[in-house]
Amino acid sequence: VVSTQSTGGHTELSQEDIRLIKHSRKSLLFDPKGEAWHRKDSLFDVTMGAPDGAEVCELVGVYLLYKIREILPDDSDCGLYRDDGLVIMRHSNGPTIERTRKSLFRLFRNEGLKITVSSPSDSVDFLDVTFRSDGSFRPYRKAEKVTHYIHKQSDHPPAITKNIPDMISRRVSSISSSYEVFDAAKPYYEDALRRSGYEPNMSYNEDASKTQRSATYRKRKRKILWFNPPFSSIVDTNISRNFLSLVDKHFPRTNNLHKILNRNTIKVSYSCMPNLGTIIKSRNKYLLQQHQREQERQQNIRHCNCRSKDTCPLEGECLKTSVVYLAKLKVKDGSEHHYIGMTEGTFKARFNSHNSSFRHQHRRGETKLSEKVWSLKDQGLSHNIKWSIMRRGQLYKVGRNSCDLCTSEKLEILINSSDPRLLNSRTEILAKCRHKRKFLL
Repeated sequence: VVSTQSTGGHTELSQEDIRLIKHSRKSLLFDPKGEAWHRKDSLFDVTMGAPDGAEVCELVGVYLLYKIREILPDDSDCGLYRDDGLVIMRHSNGPTIERTRKSLFRLFRNEGLKITVSSPSDSVDFLDVTFRSDGSFRPYRKAEKVTHYIHKQSDHPPAITKNIPDMISRRVSSISSSYEVFDAAKPYYEDALRRSGYEPNMSYNEDASKTQRSATYRKRKRKILWFNPPFSSIVDTNISRNFLSLVDKHFPRTNNLHKILNRNTIKVSYSCMPNLGTIIKSRNKYLLQQHQREQERQQNIRHCNCRSKDTCPLEGECLKTSVVYLAKLKVKDGSEHHYIGMTEGTFKARFNSHNSSFRHQHRRGETKLSEKVWSLKDQGLSHNIKWSIMRRGQLYKVGRNSCDLCTSEKLEILINSSDPRLLNSRTEILAKCRHKRKFLL
């Protein structure tokens, strides 16, 4: 395993680094029934949709380029983009090209990969460009594919829909080597834009097809805090302007936090709402999960393991998992206090943990509920606790940006924050997800 450097050389990684890299790539797939699936030969895999899948792809590409350069002649060039590669061989005869082709097959086979190599040609289609040996290039598209763009009347921020025609015009210009090539390809893209509600007027920009390198200046990196409210065309309020006005109002130059919270460190950018297809898929998934839960209930799956149903804290439902629960603490003097919590495992295990914190004084400060119970004990006041489930959430899965269970608990705390009986602190909504920790190295 090698690590490339900007100097062009490479550095050998230690065996401990290699072990950590291989360990972090171990993956399992669990079906709805809880059965695990994995590769037959090993657990080493880069799963589809992994958070670092793009970075791993780039690293593998750099490593393969390093190996390919050892095979190609000195006057050759090569490049990779994801799973597409392009090789230019100059002044090479047929036997040399054939030997190189076999060497490439052998290289990828040794790395556990398979490739297909197209026959040498004076022109090649690579991504959305056709390159020719005479130095010219033109736009390329598959004949059976129909191009679609975001419709002008779709619920997207105006900054996106307004600039789409100019973006398409610049892209087609950049992959056209001359005005004649651009003029021949222009009608197809203009028709696609018209179907999407635009009135295109594409023009050729000669500078767009030339690679321009701006002078490099040393820029100070600034830590930016982004606010990404969802955009909706039916909302007339200018959310970004009002938000930045609030920043100016509450963090003026005289405020100690102005250096951290100001218009230079806080930026606003609208995010797009899910489209109709995504909404339908989400709804179908929810209904299927509800149907599966109903089938589990009908199959008389065990929901309680208490010796006596009368002593069950949840009336026969104590083995439920991934729940947000409510504890009502009733005191003999007539007062009442509420505590909201959540657990990823069974409620019975969390219930036993709470009871342990009520019995052992060294665990007195474990939760706000245990602190209140010990305070009542110090005052000699008797009490009782009634438990109930507020809502169920989904377990955290690797790759998700948020945890449904933690978000559900914070939502319930916010909804009941105005209730003076609530024991939870408002700072709990700022806590990080504890379920992500077990997936860290």
